[in-house]
Amino acid sequence: MERITFQTVHPDTAAADAGQQLANCHCIVIQKSGNYYTIEQHEAGLLSGEGTIGEWLERSGWLPSSAVQAEGEGDWDWRRPVLYVRDNGIDQIVTPAMRIRLLTGYFHTLAETINDSVTAVDREGTVLFWNTTAEETFGISREKIIGQKIGDHFQAESLVLNSVLQHGQIVRGEYHRPNETNHVLINASPVVVDGNIAGGISTEHDITNMMKLNEELDSALPMHIQAKDPFSSITGSDPKLAASLEAARKAAHANMPVHLTGEPGSGKEMMAQAIHFSGSKAAEPFVAMNCSVVPESLLEMELFGYGNDSQTGKLNQARGGTLFIGDIDKLPAPLRDRLFASTEHVRLITASSSPIVLDQTMAITIDIPPLRNRKEDILPLVETFLKEFSAKYNKPMDTISPDAALMFTEHDWPGNVRELRNVIERCVLLGDGPVLTKKHLPEDMARPAKTDEAAAIEQALQKTYGNKSAAATLLGISRGTLYNKMKEYGL
Repeated sequence: MERITFQTVHPDTAAADAGQQLANCHCIVIQKSGNYYTIEQHEAGLLSGEGTIGEWLERSGWLPSSAVQAEGEGDWDWRRPVLYVRDNGIDQIVTPAMRIRLLTGYFHTLAETINDSVTAVDREGTVLFWNTTAEETFGISREKIIGQKIGDHFQAESLVLNSVLQHGQIVRGEYHRPNETNHVLINASPVVVDGNIAGGISTEHDITNMMKLNEELDSALPMHIQAKDPFSSITGSDPKLAASLEAARKAAHANMPVHLTGEPGSGKEMMAQAIHFSGSKAAEPFVAMNCSVVPESLLEMELFGYGNDSQTGKLNQARGGTLFIGDIDKLPAPLRDRLFASTEHVRLITASSSPIVLDQTMAITIDIPPLRNRKEDILPLVETFLKEFSAKYNKPMDTISPDAALMFTEHDWPGNVRELRNVIERCVLLGDGPVLTKKHLPEDMARPAKTDEAAAIEQALQKTYGNKSAAATLLGISRGTLYNKMKEYGL
């Protein structure tokens, strides 16, 4: 910020002499009766009459200047220049015009730094500021909109800023559709000066691409089961899985609310589809929403509708059918309560990978065991997926070699059925020949699986931050034994 040159003048100085001193500086400062008075160069013509400058100040009723020691300190009166006063006297003078330029610069820099559209309007709705992001989002240049009424470029009745100007309301994170093309989340506030609304400012976060992606994902919802015999698509002979399937069959015919638990990739959505298509609502919509992939700020709108349009909400889209909510533990408790209270016309199936305490309206909980605990189901699943992807890609890979089969059964499958399915699809897509062999498998599967002892050694090394002596003590073995075992396991 530019610095103003100034001279201090004693209050007993003749007013005419004080005026002459203004020819050599921007401002003179008079300290009188504990107050500071400033007179700027462009005000020199006001210094008329006889007597001292102190007497002139009294006759004219000249306003004193605020004197502060630090930015933001005290009650500033910007009707006159403000003085920064240090121990050794006046350090700097800031005029109202300089302050306005500084604040304007800060505002412009801030508005161009954030990634959202920024709009500022006056009391009549005339656009005063329009940042680069706003230009890019709405396709309207500054030259075409600044100085124009905001309602000339958007539907006036749908403008949040108009409502802000009229009612002084503050808007936070509200869904807004200012035109036929854009979807945004808007924050807006009135600019209040001396208790009166002088204008309004809004920031708009563009979610148009996210909305389009959601629509594409909804239209391309994968069908994991055979609609004619839904539960036959869930392959497995494991007793725990069989018990889960039996409970799911009963729940399907009773149209009961269901909560599914299980590790990621264990097949919870597959089970939800089987329940839906085995029940009386099979001909009605099956609508799915995963709370982990929807931004938290959009969860409420995804469920109950954007703006005042409930038709856009998943709850309404599933009306008469089934609404499947994946990772419901990521849904805030108030929204869960509202959801459970709004399921009169929809059958609700929820799922989570983490433990969660749900409302009592959840009549039955079904757990899907992880694939590593049902080794006997792995090869039948491999055969099922080989048939599926051989047909999909028209590549006849329908059998598996013994060494590859062994690797499939020894792998822990942390990603469960989803990981297995993805591996088979990759093998069929990239492989050649009718037999899936060891060479087709991902590299991480080709590496020998670590034993429990190796895993314990790794864990001990992690706990001791690589200190081998401490790790050996933790494991209850000698340091030499630890070195030998690390070499044996390739650690």
